Amino acid sequence: VRTLQLDGRCDSAGSSAVEGIDGYFPFFRLPRDLTGGGSGPGFAKRILLVEESSVTSDGFVRLLESERSLAVCDRAQHGSSARKLHAKHQPDLVIIDLALRTGETLALIGDLLEADPQTRVLVFTGLSDLSYIERALRAGALGYMLKSDPTEQVLEAIRVVSEGGMYITRQLAG
Repeated sequence: VRTLQLDGRCDSAGSSAVEGIDGYFPFFRLPRDLTGGGSGPGFAKRILLVEESSVTSDGFVRLLESERSLAVCDRAQHGSSARKLHAKHQPDLVIIDLALRTGETLALIGDLLEADPQTRVLVFTGLSDLSYIERALRAGALGYMLKSDPTEQVLEAIRVVSEGGMYITRQLAG
């Protein structure tokens, strides 16, 4: 089993720890237009949370309530409601569990980005296999975090991805 040798993030200027690492993710490039989704400096980043578990979703909302620069605009439990809420709220960031029971998460990521290419997507999941990271990045996600990651790292990932940078959980990055 090969492992990724990353520091876990990429800055919004475009330097990527992922590019060119022994063939891992050679396809991944940050978008050239890295401007925020319309909230701008001094405004809260609007977040759409896509999570089937209400316990996990409630905990995530409570965590984000403590962050002034972040605001959950709505929550969805499956892809069809996520698509509707994404169109309604036009969030800056979508945090999505890769393990939705409907199995549509990768298609959902692509659909959300097709509808609004400025949307940033952060995967927050319990799935830790490297193949899941690759599939999520290919679908357009800029970040991948595990539900077992420390709170500080999750908040850091949210900040980095909402600014257009890339963040990979440290548990899998090296």
